[in-house]
Amino acid sequence: MLQTDLVMKNDLLLIAYYMNENGWSGANKSTFQRVLYFSAALSPIFLPNEPWTYNFSNTLFGPYNSEISTQMNELQTKGFFELESRKIYSNRIEDRYSISERGKEVCRQSLFKVETLNGKKIWLRILVKALSIYGEDFLSKLVKEDPNVYYQNAMNKRAKLITDESAENLSKEFFDYIKTTGKEEIDLELDSDQDYLLLFFDVLYQKYKGGSQ
Repeated sequence: MLQTDLVMKNDLLLIAYYMNENGWSGANKSTFQRVLYFSAALSPIFLPNEPWTYNFSNTLFGPYNSEISTQMNELQTKGFFELESRKIYSNRIEDRYSISERGKEVCRQSLFKVETLNGKKIWLRILVKALSIYGEDFLSKLVKEDPNVYYQNAMNKRAKLITDESAENLSKEFFDYIKTTGKEEIDLELDSDQDYLLLFFDVLYQKYKGGSQ
C-alpha cells in the first residue's frame, strides 16, 4: 500500500488538475479539505473496494486533517502547485492554490497511467465537475449538512469523523436517494451512471441551497 502522504499528494494533484480542467481560478485549503472529506465520506459507496487511507476530525471550521495542509505546502515548494492569490484578513490569511504546468505533467505522464487509480480518478473528476456547476458555497453548505458533521456540531463534539463502511458512517445516508429510486449500485465507468450521479448532486443542491452559508 502506498504511504499515506504519497496517497494524499496524488489525491491533491488530481483534484487540482480537475479544478483547472473545469475553469477554477484556484481554491483555498478549506475547499481542498472539504472536497477530500466528502470524497472519503462517500467512498464506501462509490469505491467500496478501495479503503480511504486517511481520516478527518471535526473542527469549528469543518472536517480537517492537518497533513493535507502540510502536503499542499510541500507541493507548492516543489513546484507542483502555484499560489494564485493571497488575502490578508484581521484574523487569518487565505491563500488560493492551483496546479502548475509541472503538476499537470505529473498527472498526464504518471497518475493518469496508473490503472489502480481508475476508480478514484473518475470519482474525483465527477465530484469536482459537480462542484464546478454549483460552486464552492454549495460545498460549504453540503459539508455543514453532512450527517456526521451535523451530529457532532449539535452535540458540540470535536472528534474523528467516521468515513469507513461501518454503520456509524452517517454520511452514507446521503445515498438513500439511490435506494429510493431503485438503483442498486453505481458503476462510475459508465457514462449513464456518471450522469445519474450528477443528478444526485442536483437533488442535494435543491435541498440545501436555501440555507445560510
